[in-house]
Amino acid sequence: MGFFSGMLGFADREFDHIVSEAATLASDVEKAFAPRTPPANSCEAQVQQVTAASKRAFTAMPTNSPVMSCQEDPAAGPTSAHTVVVPASGDSGMNIDAAVRHLDAAAHKMSTGWCARYVRQALAAGGITGVGPPEARLYGPFLLAAGFVVVPNTVPYVPKKGDVIVLQPYPNAPAEVQAGHIEMYDGKGWVSDFHQNGMWAGPGFRAYNQYHPDSYAIYRP
Repeated sequence: MGFFSGMLGFADREFDHIVSEAATLASDVEKAFAPRTPPANSCEAQVQQVTAASKRAFTAMPTNSPVMSCQEDPAAGPTSAHTVVVPASGDSGMNIDAAVRHLDAAAHKMSTGWCARYVRQALAAGGITGVGPPEARLYGPFLLAAGFVVVPNTVPYVPKKGDVIVLQPYPNAPAEVQAGHIEMYDGKGWVSDFHQNGMWAGPGFRAYNQYHPDSYAIYRP
């Protein structure tokens, strides 16, 4: 009996040990997959702010906002509570003509890789001063703080002179594209550090970003 009692005691202790180890492992797994809050003011935190601002713009907004105009015909009657509205303008006070004039004059025929510098200088020419972010992909919060508003990109988009687009890098983008891209509409076409052939500054952005609305945001002055 003593032998069997000892074996049972040993089995009980081993079972308790296994249960304890399993509980510890489960806790570690839960922590590993828990949402992580990036450090304040970090690049990752700023990217999350841009994404959050864009997503807020896609939800229903008050149809009586003084700076917004609904895409639907007002004569058609009351709009739905889920109508997506497009802001007519922000309150940045930017001199759009001055900004566009500067950018058009400075831009090259081919990319130099310094889109953020050229657009920042154009913004400054239009009266939007301040030290801009170090990378193009981080310009969302800067523009919002300057009075720009987000234009929903989940509805057919009609660009307006002075609109600025901030694009996040696409998956497996080369090193020179990891900073993202920023560009401005001059009333006829899209301009950054060069005069672009369209809204998408390159084949990678064209192949990925245009099909993923959360990978870019449109800002209106």
